[in-house]
Amino acid sequence: MPANVVILLFCAVALLAGCRKGASAPPPALSAGEIQPTVTHALTTASPEARQQANAYVADLQSRNWGAAVDDMHQLMSRPDLNYAQKTALARAMRATMTEMQDAADKGDQSAADVLRVGRASK
Repeated sequence: MPANVVILLFCAVALLAGCRKGASAPPPALSAGEIQPTVTHALTTASPEARQQANAYVADLQSRNWGAAVDDMHQLMSRPDLNYAQKTALARAMRATMTEMQDAADKGDQSAADVLRVGRASK
């Protein structure tokens, strides 16, 4: 996975978390079990293409295909047709994804460790 994709994703999450006026903290991350229903619900009114990308993200996340999940999320977060509430839900899902990847890497998942290493090296 290209380093610039990871950089852009981290920047998008950080930017989105800081966009709300008066917000003192970013929205809380989701638990692992909340990711799929939250993403699905948030994108019910989105275009079919956005819903398809969200389904790919959830499938990649569930199969622990970390690099593809991060790529899918990057594509979703860069869509201009999503509204603030949808992007906020995606940012929360991405925070949960990063937590899951870190936990997986701590337990020896080399793929998760590689994705995280690329993200850290590109900062």
